[in-house]
Amino acid sequence: GAQPIVGYNYGAKKFSRVRELLGLIVRWTAIVCLICTVLFEAFPRLFIQMFGADGELYTQFAVQCLRIYLSLILFTCVQKVCAIFLQSIGHAKAAAPLSILRDVLLIVFSVAAPMVWGVTGIFWAAPIADVLAIAVTAAVMVRLWNQLKAEDSQPADAQPVLQKSRPGVIITIAREHGTAGKRVG
Repeated sequence: GAQPIVGYNYGAKKFSRVRELLGLIVRWTAIVCLICTVLFEAFPRLFIQMFGADGELYTQFAVQCLRIYLSLILFTCVQKVCAIFLQSIGHAKAAAPLSILRDVLLIVFSVAAPMVWGVTGIFWAAPIADVLAIAVTAAVMVRLWNQLKAEDSQPADAQPVLQKSRPGVIITIAREHGTAGKRVG
C-alpha cells in the first residue's frame, strides 16, 4: 500500500522522506509479524484446528510443523517488503530477484533438507531459506540506504539530464478499476 507514496517521494527526490518511509514500513511489518509469531508459537492448536484435526498424532505433528516452519516468518515478510520497496523506487533489477529469492531457496531446501534430517527437514527448509534471503536482502538494502543518504546530500537545484527516447512502440496495460487490464494482459 505504500508503493505510491514511496514512488512519489523518490520521484520528487525527497530521499530523506523515502528513508523515513522505508523505516516506517519495515517497523510496522516487524510489529505485525512479531505479533503473529507470538500467536503461532503460543496457540498453534488454534490455527491448526482452523484446517481440521484428525487426531492427537496429527495435531502433534502439525504443531511441530507450524512452530518450526513459521518461526522466522518475520524475516520472510521484511524481505518481501524490501523487494516491493525496491520495485516502487524503480530498482527492478534488484527487486525481481529478491522477490523470488526466498521461494527459490525454499524449494531447494525443501528437497535437500529431508535428505539430511528426514521428514522434519521439510519444516526447517523455511527458516533456512528465510535466513539466507534476509541476509542477501539486508546487503542490498544497506547499499541502497547509503545511496539514498548520498543522493540526499546533493544540491537540490541539480537538474536531471533528459536522455533521448529509444524508437519503438510502447504498449501499456492499465490495471485500474474498470479497464479490464488483467483480462487483456
